[in-house]
Amino acid sequence: MGETIQHNVTKLAELAGKRDPKHRAALYANVVNLFETRHDQLHPKERALMCDILRRLAHDVEMSIRVDLAERLAADENAPHDLILLLANDQIEVARPVLLFSQMLRDDDLIEVIYHKTVQHQLAVAARENLSEAVSSALVEAGNTHVAAALLQNQTASISPDALAILGERSQIETSLQTPLVNRKDLPQAVAERLYDRVSQALRATLLENCPAMAQKIDSALGATLGNLRASVTTEGDHTSANSRLVDKLAGAGQLTPAFLVKSLNQGQVELFELGFARLVNLSSVRFRRVIYNRGPEALAVACRAVGIDRGAFLSIHRLVCKARNKNPDLADSETNHAFQMFEKMDQRMAQIMIHRWSREEESQAAVA
Repeated sequence: MGETIQHNVTKLAELAGKRDPKHRAALYANVVNLFETRHDQLHPKERALMCDILRRLAHDVEMSIRVDLAERLAADENAPHDLILLLANDQIEVARPVLLFSQMLRDDDLIEVIYHKTVQHQLAVAARENLSEAVSSALVEAGNTHVAAALLQNQTASISPDALAILGERSQIETSLQTPLVNRKDLPQAVAERLYDRVSQALRATLLENCPAMAQKIDSALGATLGNLRASVTTEGDHTSANSRLVDKLAGAGQLTPAFLVKSLNQGQVELFELGFARLVNLSSVRFRRVIYNRGPEALAVACRAVGIDRGAFLSIHRLVCKARNKNPDLADSETNHAFQMFEKMDQRMAQIMIHRWSREEESQAAVA
């Protein structure tokens, strides 16, 4: 039996050296068939020789034939490991199904592919289910932003805390990593806390939802800070002056944020909300009130856009403002759509310009009246 196999392999090797294109596809199929049906009986040297034959033939065999083979063997739990490894290192069209689905590939196989093949190969590995921490770390070390984002989006992948910390630091520059990082359910609290100050309001809300311990910590810290600041200013004058000084101190400490505005409204402190919002858009509180309350939901939407508040938070702020002023918070569909259109058609700088233009118009109308 062994001699017959050896004879077949030797004969195939001789045929592989011939250049007749009519027979090379058939030869490729014969080698694959021998590999599949007799791989348990093959000597390591014979397997190595057959792999060499297939590599030499690959460039002359139609891509569709190799892809069909890869798709068939990707789901075969008894496929020859040597053959699977050969396909995993082929061109990406051939390699992709094997990299995505074959259970015959070991961690060290995948890591070799990551280190020595293309970014497209890395992307395929990143999308593979149930990746180990070792493979995930190799993908992070590869240094490609798209690969890192694909890995983070793969919720079945195990990613070590150290690797997540590295990606958290990279996200300062590679901002496309921020959203998939924030959406990770296994994000360590220390990484989440460092991300919090770097991401948008919408992503902060997701962070707080995914990390309840951090949400409680931030809420407690903010409450204590506000309490201390309020205590220090309320002894210095009347209530309005105290709120103004509180806004000044928060702005100086870098803590005057959209989150503070929402917190003020939730606590029923409308004046503090108005003073804080006015400071963020660089208007006097009088001018800010005229714009926001005279021009309706559209003006509030533009003001939110001007300070980086997303459109989802805008609806919450609108409801809270109306509730505090005993107004009906319900918006007609046309009003909501128009407000959302303001978010879509202008960037933050354009929104700031619009708010200041409206402010001048309101000032002129007030002077005429």
